[in-house]
Amino acid sequence: MTTSRAPLAIAAERVFALSQLGPADGAELFCRRAQAVRPDAELPPDTVAEIVSRLDGLPLAVELAAARVRTMSADEVRRALDDRFALLRGRDRSAPARHQTLTAVIAWSWELLDDEQQRALAWLSVFQDGFSADAARALLGRGGAEHVEALVDQSLLTVVEADGVVRYRMLETVREFGLQRLTEAGEVDSAREAQTAWAVTLSDRVRPQIFGAGQVEAIDLLDAEETNLADVLRRCLVAADPVAAVPLLASLGGLWSVTGNFGRFVAFADLTERVLVDWTPPPELEEATAGAVTLMSLFLGFLRADGVGELGEVLLRLPEPTQGWSRVARAIVLGAATPAGRLAAVLALTDDADRRTSRMAWQWASILSENEGDLDASRGYLERALAMVDEDATVWEIATLHAERAMHALNNGRYDEAAEHARLAAPPLRSLHAADDAYNMRATIALAALRKGRTDEAELLLDELGEPPATDNTSGLIRSQLQGEILLQRGDTEAGLAAFDDSLRLMREWRFAGVVMNGLEPWTLTALATDLAAHSRHARSVQRRARRQVLAGETLELLCNLGDVPESAIDFPVTGMALAALGLWVLIPDASPGAASAGTESGTESVTGSVTGSGTESGVRLLALAHRFGYNRWFAVLSWDDLSTTAEAAAPGRLAAVLEEYDGRRGPELLPETMRVLDTLPAPTLTSSD
Repeated sequence: MTTSRAPLAIAAERVFALSQLGPADGAELFCRRAQAVRPDAELPPDTVAEIVSRLDGLPLAVELAAARVRTMSADEVRRALDDRFALLRGRDRSAPARHQTLTAVIAWSWELLDDEQQRALAWLSVFQDGFSADAARALLGRGGAEHVEALVDQSLLTVVEADGVVRYRMLETVREFGLQRLTEAGEVDSAREAQTAWAVTLSDRVRPQIFGAGQVEAIDLLDAEETNLADVLRRCLVAADPVAAVPLLASLGGLWSVTGNFGRFVAFADLTERVLVDWTPPPELEEATAGAVTLMSLFLGFLRADGVGELGEVLLRLPEPTQGWSRVARAIVLGAATPAGRLAAVLALTDDADRRTSRMAWQWASILSENEGDLDASRGYLERALAMVDEDATVWEIATLHAERAMHALNNGRYDEAAEHARLAAPPLRSLHAADDAYNMRATIALAALRKGRTDEAELLLDELGEPPATDNTSGLIRSQLQGEILLQRGDTEAGLAAFDDSLRLMREWRFAGVVMNGLEPWTLTALATDLAAHSRHARSVQRRARRQVLAGETLELLCNLGDVPESAIDFPVTGMALAALGLWVLIPDASPGAASAGTESGTESVTGSVTGSGTESGVRLLALAHRFGYNRWFAVLSWDDLSTTAEAAAPGRLAAVLEEYDGRRGPELLPETMRVLDTLPAPTLTSSD
């Protein structure tokens, strides 16, 4: 057995590639070496883990970094890694010269390459997230494959295979070294121009298939290259190069739409506006520009407080796109500023001669109607879209239609039907790299089992789910709430309420770059509503009753801000959840004995009850408003049957009368009434005394 930087290239040889240190082993090595030079050093696990990760788990690099702890804190070492080659200079005079600095050890390997291999390494360093053989050939020419093979043999590239597809990666440390050599050679601009040409060619080639017959293959390819393509896109936008940026934005916009990575639209919005607002595309780029701007505008309208901004003006100047998806999205963006106007614009396309456009129009009509709280109309439109599914429908269309059907069924208490459609939606969503949506569908299956009373099955399904994808906290929201409901059904009230608290904390920490949060975001309001509802039903201890009051105060304060929010930015079913939770808090008095005051070992706290007397009318009206808002009733803590029972116990017959009073009116029409009812509620109070 022998160790070597490169294979021996003899017939009898069997090669075993040695990987870098894993996170745990790397952290252990760092801590041992750091304590050897300064035994009392503070070594926070998170800081050490980040150092090891940024050094790619390279043992020499980890040892050199740990040696700096002699005169630096671990956090100072972490921050100094921005210039790792200056930081990692060893002082062990017994080590070989080539091992005394990180630069030297990589330079030693570099000097063993021939000129063409050195140039290949330097040029390939422009790829931040690895590259394919095709990408290497695009940059390096015909000899690209041979150069890549040589760099693999010299252990300067690693080979990663997933689902039968091979990609090549550089360790970050090697990539930085290559970028330094590229700069020294004066070839940075040439390498990046070649990378841009590769990115634009790839985008032009796959874009027609993103919403076409080759959708899965197109999404596979774009997803693998997303980081590289986004880097090139950002560089082109900063350089004010719309000719190169538009094809990239159009293809990446399709990818982000399918995979649910909507935050990327927001991240690129300002740069896109700056570059495109005064630009007139040439005829050959009009279609790509219209598609790109349409997709970005659609999701900005839902995610950003100031909506589409100047991109709306850009869209008005462009011809109507030809693809069905883009045509429907354009109708939504330009239809009107109100939900009703947007719905009317979409419905106008349901009779379109193009079957795919018509099908997508029905699907979006369902989504927009549901957002207004008109669940009956939404279901009808969804059925129309499903009836039009044929061999021309893409995998994504079919999967999202089943996903919508699952949520409708869950909302209406048809739990077996919800699970059936969720099972149909999850696999194709996963095949399209829509990991968050696929996870949520699997969670829906578990939630349906729980609502059917099959708690053991739901708990088993929850365990099988595993941790949610790191890319989307809404998956964490559903998981935490599902866990909370299971614990409450098991009788573990404290742990169950803590799970709902965790869900709220997680949602409040979630941020989209460039988006100012106001607390009325659907994910935050959902978490707040379910947390308040759970505490209103189950809080018993003094601490939990105090928490209930805090949650009620926060909910009331947020809902009182509805008047300052554009109607088009309100998610009525989610807002209805908050109204339902607040109504529940009003109608369920403090559940503990001696509600006026409860003694504790350290003192006495007094928690006021919810609202009594005339407040009961407000509580009933809040539940009725929630119903007319078409509130989401996926979770047991907001079950409509239980809400109705609570209202009937507090004021017999009154809920039915108020529902009749509001009959035929939906969320947008009931906003003034909602603000009036909210104004009748006193602020929740919590007092304490020693």
